[in-house]
Amino acid sequence: MDTDSNAPTRIFFMNEGIIYEDGTPEQIFEHPVHSATKAFVNRIQKLVYEIDSDDFDYLQIHTGLNQFCLKYNITEKADRAYSLIEEMLFTHMQSFRPLTLRLTHTELSGVTALDFMVEHLSESPLTDAARASLRPQVKELIEEPTTRGFRIKLIIE
Repeated sequence: MDTDSNAPTRIFFMNEGIIYEDGTPEQIFEHPVHSATKAFVNRIQKLVYEIDSDDFDYLQIHTGLNQFCLKYNITEKADRAYSLIEEMLFTHMQSFRPLTLRLTHTELSGVTALDFMVEHLSESPLTDAARASLRPQVKELIEEPTTRGFRIKLIIE
């Protein structure tokens, strides 16, 4: 096997002056651990909104979503994302405030997802009827506890 003696054996990932991760090139590029490293390696783009009450700026979310989809060339996903956000915020999760809404797009894989995170919640806020309504609209519905609360992730096709 021919190896390049100039190839690095150890890599550091730094962001804003902080070392987030260090390891072999394989560890960093194929199995990153820290979320900042994953975002960098996979070119994950994200749009985040904190929704504290029922009088949040829905127009701002709609405008931001459209700009995000245009910027990352995923305009075909904008209508589906907008419809899912509306359904989640006004129907399935209307009584859960505050919550964090995050739209992510992974450029390398083309995967687009909506995350709805409710802090200090230990189980899913979705009912069986909500799941039945959402599943036909998404590629995947993921419900998972986190260290901060509970997250619902909707993978958009």
